[in-house]
This record gives sequence, structure tokens and C-alpha cells, in this order.
Amino acid sequence: MNNPFFDNQSNDQHDDITSLEEITEARSSQACYEELQRMKEKYAYLASDLENVRRRADRERVHVIRSTQERMLRDMLKVVDDLERALSQLSKTTESYSEQCAEGITLVKRNFEQMLEKYGVTVLAQIDYFDPHIHEAIAQVHQEGAASGKIVEVFEKGYMLNGELLRPARVSVVA
Repeated sequence: MNNPFFDNQSNDQHDDITSLEEITEARSSQACYEELQRMKEKYAYLASDLENVRRRADRERVHVIRSTQERMLRDMLKVVDDLERALSQLSKTTESYSEQCAEGITLVKRNFEQMLEKYGVTVLAQIDYFDPHIHEAIAQVHQEGAASGKIVEVFEKGYMLNGELLRPARVSVVA
């Protein structure tokens, strides 16, 4: 028995089921696409965050190395200062023994200064007037006719490390 009414109804139900499957599939595809976009954004954020962490770690590593190097070199500069003081005391006597000691100390000092230069340490150029950026005034003296701030004596030389101040020159200045 062919009843066109029932046949049309089954076709309509079949079309509804097919449409429902298509809608579900479309929604599923849209959800997958949105999830993919969220994951891409998250990946980009994490990749950027990782690069920032790497840069920060590199800066910190350079900072640790530099501060360790500065502490070590400051300690070495004390040796240079002591050698210079010893040389200045030896120069006050004229005995042959003093001359031999002076030559030995001078050689050690020269070698030590070459080693410091190898690692980027240079002596500050001597200038006549106090500059608080590169000098430390440890004494003030009164001199008639001398301009205020004029450097009278350098107690310890100042040093630079790769273009940055490692240690200020310790000086006495006219008050």
C-alpha cells in the first residue's frame, strides 16, 4: 500500500535527521576551529613568554659575571696600590739592595697592570679638578691662590672596567 502521505512523511523525517546531523557537524567544526584559534593564541603567548625568560636569564647571567669580575678586580687593585706604596718607600733609599727590590717590584707591578688591561681595566686619566663621578675626596686642604676643587694629591688611582667606573680615584682637593 502506497500511501503518498506516509512516504512524504518519512522523507521529511529523513531530511530533518540529515539537517540535524549537518548542523551538529557544523557546530562541531566551529567549536574545533575556535579551540584551534585559542590554542594558537596560547602557543604564541607561551613562545613570547619563553623568549622573555631567556632574555632575562641572559641579562642576569651577564650581571652576575660582571659583578663577580668587579669584586675580584677591586681586590686585585689593592695589590697594585700596595706595590706602588712599596716602590715609593724604596725610592727614598739609595742602597743597591733597595734598587734590586725596586726593580723586582716594578716588574711585578708592570706584569700585573698588563694582566688588568687584558681584562678591560684601564687607569683613569689624571685631570686637575675634582669630578664627583670619577673621584672620591678623602681629604681637603687649604692652599692660598689655588682654585677650589683643584686636585692636590692622588692617594689611589681610579680605574675603569670596559668603559665603566670600577673604582674612583681617591684624592685630596683644595677646599
